[in-house]
Amino acid sequence: MYEILANLMEKHSVTPYKIAKETGITQATLSRWKNGKVSPSIKTLQTLASFFGVSVDYLLGSTVHNETSNIKDIEQEEKTC
Repeated sequence: MYEILANLMEKHSVTPYKIAKETGITQATLSRWKNGKVSPSIKTLQTLASFFGVSVDYLLGSTVHNETSNIKDIEQEEKTC
C-alpha cells in the first residue's frame, strides 16, 4: 500500500515533512507505515486521500488513479503566503 503513497509523493515532489505539516499525520506514522510496522487507519487514509485528491480506494490499490487538483491548490496557497 505504501508504494502508492510513495508514487504520489514523488509525482508531486511532496516530502513526508510537508504531508505532516499540512495534514497533521506525523512523519513517524508515515515511516512506520512504510516499514510495515503499522497499517494506516481509515482516518489517516481519508486524510491522505483528501490531501492528494484521490480516493481511499485508490490508496488501497482498488481503483484507477483519479486525481484532482487539490495538491496544486495547496502549492498555490503556499506561493501566495
